[in-house]
Amino acid sequence: MESASEYVLRLRGTGAAYNAADKVRLSDEAFRIAVYKEVLAADTPEDRPLVVQLIEDQIARHTGPDGGYSDDFGFCAFLLASRRDVADAPLLWRAKSVSFDTHMGLQVAFLVGAGVAETVAYLSGLGTPEGAQAAEYIEECRACGNLDRLDEQYAGYRSSFAEWIVEPEAEPGAAADGGA
Repeated sequence: MESASEYVLRLRGTGAAYNAADKVRLSDEAFRIAVYKEVLAADTPEDRPLVVQLIEDQIARHTGPDGGYSDDFGFCAFLLASRRDVADAPLLWRAKSVSFDTHMGLQVAFLVGAGVAETVAYLSGLGTPEGAQAAEYIEECRACGNLDRLDEQYAGYRSSFAEWIVEPEAEPGAAADGGA
């Protein structure tokens, strides 16, 4: 079976045109996190199309009444945010806007990887209601001091996600207390 590293290498630079089998494979949380870690470690622009597709999948997975928020949703958003491309701000805002839970869970710092002023100018210049909302939200957060130490925040997120371990699920029928 293809490892996460092989998976990322196969899709690198392809526009992330993964197939139905790839989607099934990504439904496994441990594999999905391993893919995220591969992308994080490589930190190459060729992985951007894959990361965009992963974000789109996370948005779809978390849309709806049971959507909620998950740590891997945040990990995936960070992968895109860490590219620090102002053009990714609308997609990250869409991810943040999926629900109350995603709005609270995704850090505002993820929206402004390219810089606060640059992102606000870009979003305002889009001339869309979403762009205006996002720019206003960012300005409110900046006024509160939430965006004062972006480089430190990004370094912290990178470290946390790089060390993140997904615990394997318990075997069906296993005692919750480890059998003690």
